[in-house]
Amino acid sequence: MIKTSKHDKQNYLHFQLDSGLRILVVETPNSNRFAAAVAIKAGHFNDPQDCPGLTHLLEHMLFQGTEVFPSQTHDFMHVVNNCGGRANAWTSQEYMNFYYDVNAQFAEPSLQHFSRFFVCPEFSQEKIEQEVAAIESEFKLKQRDEIRRLNEVHKETCNSEHPFSQFSVGNAETLVDNSFYTIRQRLMEHFEHYFTADNMTLVVSAPFACEESKNLIETYFEDIAVSKSLKSAPLPPLFVAENLAVQIDVRPLKNIKRAIYTFILPSEEPDYSAKSITYLSCLIGHECDGSLYCLLKDAGLANGLTAGCGLDDGESLEFNISVQLTDYGSQNLDKLSERLFAYINTIREIDFAPHIYNEKKKLAEIAFLHMEPAKPIEWVSQLSLKMHQYPIEEVIHGDYQMSGVNRDWLKQALAALTPESLRLVVLTPESKFDHISHYYQTPYRISRLDREDMQKWASARLATPLKLPEPNPYIPDRVEALDSCHADNEPQKLIEENGVTVWFKQDQKFRLPHGHIYVSLDLPNSQGTARKHAMTRLFIEIMMDDVISENYPAEAAGLCYNISPHQGGLTLHFNGYSQKQAAFVSRVLSQLRLRRFTEQNFNQIKQKLLASWRNHQHIKPANALFSQLSCMLQNNQFASDILAQHLSDVEFGEYAEFVVHLFDRVNLEAMIFGDWDMAQAIQIAEDIRKSLYTRSKSAGEVARKVFALQEQEYSYHLTTSHSDVAVINYFQADEVNEYKTALYMLLNQILSPIAFHDLRKEKQLGYMVGSAYFPINLCPGLIIYIQSDNKNIWDIQDNIDDLLEKLPSYFEQLDEEKWSNIQQGLIHQLNEQDTSLRACAQRYWMSIGLKDKNFRRRDKICGWITDIGLEEMIEQAQLIFAKKEYGYKRLVLTSNQDQAINQQLDVVNSFEITRHFQNQCGLVNL
Repeated sequence: MIKTSKHDKQNYLHFQLDSGLRILVVETPNSNRFAAAVAIKAGHFNDPQDCPGLTHLLEHMLFQGTEVFPSQTHDFMHVVNNCGGRANAWTSQEYMNFYYDVNAQFAEPSLQHFSRFFVCPEFSQEKIEQEVAAIESEFKLKQRDEIRRLNEVHKETCNSEHPFSQFSVGNAETLVDNSFYTIRQRLMEHFEHYFTADNMTLVVSAPFACEESKNLIETYFEDIAVSKSLKSAPLPPLFVAENLAVQIDVRPLKNIKRAIYTFILPSEEPDYSAKSITYLSCLIGHECDGSLYCLLKDAGLANGLTAGCGLDDGESLEFNISVQLTDYGSQNLDKLSERLFAYINTIREIDFAPHIYNEKKKLAEIAFLHMEPAKPIEWVSQLSLKMHQYPIEEVIHGDYQMSGVNRDWLKQALAALTPESLRLVVLTPESKFDHISHYYQTPYRISRLDREDMQKWASARLATPLKLPEPNPYIPDRVEALDSCHADNEPQKLIEENGVTVWFKQDQKFRLPHGHIYVSLDLPNSQGTARKHAMTRLFIEIMMDDVISENYPAEAAGLCYNISPHQGGLTLHFNGYSQKQAAFVSRVLSQLRLRRFTEQNFNQIKQKLLASWRNHQHIKPANALFSQLSCMLQNNQFASDILAQHLSDVEFGEYAEFVVHLFDRVNLEAMIFGDWDMAQAIQIAEDIRKSLYTRSKSAGEVARKVFALQEQEYSYHLTTSHSDVAVINYFQADEVNEYKTALYMLLNQILSPIAFHDLRKEKQLGYMVGSAYFPINLCPGLIIYIQSDNKNIWDIQDNIDDLLEKLPSYFEQLDEEKWSNIQQGLIHQLNEQDTSLRACAQRYWMSIGLKDKNFRRRDKICGWITDIGLEEMIEQAQLIFAKKEYGYKRLVLTSNQDQAINQQLDVVNSFEITRHFQNQCGLVNL
């Protein structure tokens, strides 16, 4: 019997085919989705040594046609799109995972198509060459990814006999034919070796009876290759003696200052149910007063710390303490290391504190008791993987099971937290190096730790008694939801008066002891200039840093909060267990006005924020253009480089004066949603109002503006530090209403697979290619985007123009049946049932933000989607994409690193582009 949570109303059936294939069927009666996933116990670790990336290529190739459904006539992604669904796959170190979903009426034909992936893949030479090119583009796209660059250094400095040391992604250099094999032969052998029934699991989720799903599975998966009883050889050690007691200095591309202390502990995999690592992570990673984090922060050495496990290969486990360094900390690493080991050496000598583990265990039990269901496509993907990791009875419960600390493991783990088993990775822009990694070109240096330093660290002890976390007052006592007594279908207004609106809805659907509270503050004194906006962002960072230790117990007990900037001020979002959330909300709102910061704290957080903004120059070019587009189309939006420029010369006195007046005038809109009754909600609303208006005056909303494209073509160019080229074409609706929203959504449903197939698969312009519905506030829009490593901006734009000119011929291929499927697929997406309290809360809050006060906008959009006929769609598309005498009515943004090309273009900075564009535009009538 599979152990499930009390709110899981789904039925489960586990069985096994004669071939050995293990299967789990999930019956989801309230869904209209059919989803399936297959997990294979083979990943990057199983790549041949002389062909790294082969498993990744195999993942790609299974989507590229089968003997029954050849690629030339039956594209699986296109089929799934036409059935209102989506599909994807991933490859990790030890597993591959393939998954998809469709509207339930397409269950049988889609499952038949999917099943052939694992029986008779086509492996056409043309598609192999195409997907090798796609993997090469993916590799180049991620060459500047700091995690991948650091990971490669990790690979090059571990035991070369361990499969982790291999390059896992693959590229055009590794995926080539050699004198012994063709890539096609290698793919076929790899597939035949690992794609066997005993090495695979299948999970299907459907709205019909389990037996019906079982019959489908038996029909289409009975011919999976019979088990070969694969036996994996024991892995060699991940690290040998020469890989330990070392310091690895790494030079990142970004302005990152971080020290990562990695210790090699015994694997916890044999005793997964204990989760003893949770206790150790809390001892070292908690942020209460007296913690390691506070010890380092108070000394001015660090402004962030996390602790937890990394790779566990079944033999050993990496335990990482990652410290975000201040400038002082990066210059005094020895002081930091001595304090860190003083803390570790002291906790090794203290008695076991059972309340720390028991609190985590209780929270895990509550979390499992009230698990929120995932979307079917996500659920089947997760379960297919868990079937490899846990006994079938624990396939859902396994992640939450905490059977008690394994004291023997904990003793061994604490004993291993020594300089002798340490790998210290130091990332700073100033790092010295004498190696450059092979694939990602990461500069690094590896050296032995100094013996005298190691002896000093080994004997270090804290000067004051160690303070462990106290029993957590925020652990909930009530773990059941309240009786539902307020049955409004949509949120209702509790307060509506000058400058204050508060909404409330008691949850009746999910029946969880959870809640979400959103508090949006429009702050007129934060508006008007980039400098004010920058200081508002700094205020958020300083405030969050100031209250970390105070609020850590609440966060550890599942009361999460976040403060984020928006166009008119800032938003606070609280979520977690409802019983003690109201008191926590009042606490945080009162903390907003305390302004307990010093000049030292101001300078440290300011430099941290400046570094973060300046690092934006290293983001992907396409993402930089998305950000630039948002700044151009809205008021009160500023690019990161502009914010950094203004904040850089802000002094402490100016900032302190700004903060004094930041909350002088406030416009408040809030929503209380979840496990509260009306009386409780009224009290929470009043507490929120009192917390904010004791010393503030009410104000009107800050105006949100969207700039309207005129009858012309706009073109702007940005420089970038990235070698890739990026191009975005943006098309904007000429009216703001539900009809135009439906029209642009439908247009993207048609355009998205066409753009992907034409621009990425056929012309191979890059890995990051496609189209997207791109609304700004209420204004509908659509973008076509390409980031390329092999084309210049003119070639890319010519290909986009060519696609636009060919669109009428694509539309002519649509018939009424295909059109109906597109309409119904989009309607199903929009009407997809909320699978979690969080998703429901986000939907209501987004509606409030869009001024959908009756919560009927989605229904109206779906009504228009149904009503728009194919001929009308074609006619409107021709108007939107019509080429006029001046060109297209669109905004074109491009970026390039090549100085020769930049000299040919009118290159100005982000602020000048935004100002020039907005001066030429009108305003959208919202």
